[in-house]
Amino acid sequence: MDNMYLGILAFSIVFATGFYWFRLVYTVALPKNRTGFLVSMLTGAVVGAVALMHGSGIINGIFSVLSILLGGVFVFTWLISAQKGGSEHLTPGAPLLSFSAPDHLGVTFDSSTLDGRPVLLKFFRGHW
Repeated sequence: MDNMYLGILAFSIVFATGFYWFRLVYTVALPKNRTGFLVSMLTGAVVGAVALMHGSGIINGIFSVLSILLGGVFVFTWLISAQKGGSEHLTPGAPLLSFSAPDHLGVTFDSSTLDGRPVLLKFFRGHW
């Protein structure tokens, strides 16, 4: 196989895996076992590194570096994203646990002001 096509192959693996991942994120349908995604991204990054080492022009370099960066970022964020669950878990339809936190203006919000009303809670946890 020509070395230039190896870089394109690496990028294709990473791009297809990332596209499928974000499609599942959008539909809130991520599987509990994400090993396949990790293996695929890591494979794309390794193939990109091999393609970069063999070298075959600027096109190969661009696709190889992109696959290394994108695959590496995915694996790295997975490694640092350990989330520990508490002893009290929320379930749909269960009463809201009491909490207070500052809102976007810095004013303290108390969950007891929502008693008796249906509530949708959305938590976002970013690592950047």
